[in-house]
Amino acid sequence: MYDLLNRLLDLELVRFLGAGSASVALYYLIYLPLTLYRKDLYLWWTVVAFVPSVIANFLLQRFWAFDGGTMGMSVQVALFLIKEVCFLGLNDLLLYILVQRGVRPTWAQVFITPVLGVLSYFITHWILAT
Repeated sequence: MYDLLNRLLDLELVRFLGAGSASVALYYLIYLPLTLYRKDLYLWWTVVAFVPSVIANFLLQRFWAFDGGTMGMSVQVALFLIKEVCFLGLNDLLLYILVQRGVRPTWAQVFITPVLGVLSYFITHWILAT
C-alpha cells in the first residue's frame, strides 16, 4: 500500500499536474471570455485557445515535467502535436454532444477537461519520458 502511494505521489506526476494546470489555465483564460462574448462560436473558440495552450504545455512538459526521454525533439514535437490535435477533436466532439443535450458550453468544457487530462498523462509520459 505504501509503495502504491509513493508511485501515485511521484514527483513526475506532481510536475505533470503543475504544467498541465498552467496550460489549462491559459486555455480557460482565452476560451471563457470569448465564449461569454459569443456563445454561438464556442467550438471555434476551442481552436483559438488551443494554440497557445499547446505551445505552453509542450514546453512545460518537455523541459520541466518529464526528463526528455530518448526520442529526438522533432519526433517528440510531432507525436505531441498529433496527440493534441486528436484531443482537440475529441474535446470538440464531446463538447458538441454535451451542448446539444442542454449543458452550457463553459460547464461542458469543465466536465471534459479532467477526463482528457487523465488520458493525456499516460500518452504524454510515453512521448516525453521514454
